[in-house]
Amino acid sequence: MIALLGGCLATSTAAWAQSTTTSEPTATTERGVGALPPDVVDAAIRLAKTSEQLLASERELADVQKQQEDVRAVLGELDARISTTGDRLATLKASVRARAAEVYVRRGSGPLLPPVIDNRQTLNAGQSYAAAANSVDDAQIDALARMQDRLAEDRQKRVEARDALERTALDLIQTQSDLRRLQADAQQRLNEWGGVTVLGPAALTADQLTAWFESTHVRPNLPAGLQISDLAHLFIDEGELAGVRGDLAFAQSIIETGSFTEFKGYNFSGIGVCDSCTGGLLFDAARDGVRAQMQLLRNYADPSSRAADLPVPLSPVLYGSDPVEAARLFDTFFLKGSAPVWNAMGGGNWATDPNYAGKVLSTYARMIAFVAKAS
Repeated sequence: MIALLGGCLATSTAAWAQSTTTSEPTATTERGVGALPPDVVDAAIRLAKTSEQLLASERELADVQKQQEDVRAVLGELDARISTTGDRLATLKASVRARAAEVYVRRGSGPLLPPVIDNRQTLNAGQSYAAAANSVDDAQIDALARMQDRLAEDRQKRVEARDALERTALDLIQTQSDLRRLQADAQQRLNEWGGVTVLGPAALTADQLTAWFESTHVRPNLPAGLQISDLAHLFIDEGELAGVRGDLAFAQSIIETGSFTEFKGYNFSGIGVCDSCTGGLLFDAARDGVRAQMQLLRNYADPSSRAADLPVPLSPVLYGSDPVEAARLFDTFFLKGSAPVWNAMGGGNWATDPNYAGKVLSTYARMIAFVAKAS
């Protein structure tokens, strides 16, 4: 049941259970994600798909930008080779012109090479030398000219490739801008949905939580014998006992533990951890840690919560082993009722991070999107 800020909150587990039975089912029940509004599910799916498309676009843009760098480097090399070839061409042509001018000037007055005997034989020899030298230079000029043409043709292709990459990059940048706008719209819808109460029935089942987690391919660092499926059932079961949404608490633990890779003593929610201290509370078993998390969430969410309303004993690690003192601590919790909705979490409620609730809800949105697509 989704109740926005200002809606009625259950004052006991029994009252909460009674209130949930009067809610009319929504179309999302048929989609396998519980009684969530269809537009919320659609926003979650949009956010997940848009995020995937944005990531793919960013990778494609990075590849295009790398290709642009390569093309620019090749163009630089081509320009250098074209410049060098042009200089060689100019030098050879100048040499041929100078030699031809020398032969023309000396035709009738003296030899070209060697300038020793002034007779017709040496003059003819100079003319023959000039013709032979010119023939060699002409061949080199032709070869260099062909090379210059090939380099120019190659450069034109590179320029066209550079221009095409530039257009592709601009298109990708525009696509990313559009995707970020869609992402922001979907995220805003989910942020508005952040008014969902901490209390209420889970929309996702333990099996769905397990399937989603397995789809992330994260390898949890769990004690021997404890599986993610075991934890998922604990969250749903203990959440139901405390009247708390166990699936959202599971998403909270994903954030707190880095997908169950970093935690100690079955503390899956950072209870007792603070910005200026280390460690945290240590629990004897997984159920103990999950139960403490659910009972603390109940206290944050329900201003009328009382230990006597809970169907199971209070966590002795969190509230102490003396049942009377434990009940007093639970009943007088100084932040009782300060976070009836998830968007009130963070900024001092449970965590100091002002973006805490958004991180939890974004994770939960990915769960919803996965389950909705699989249905």
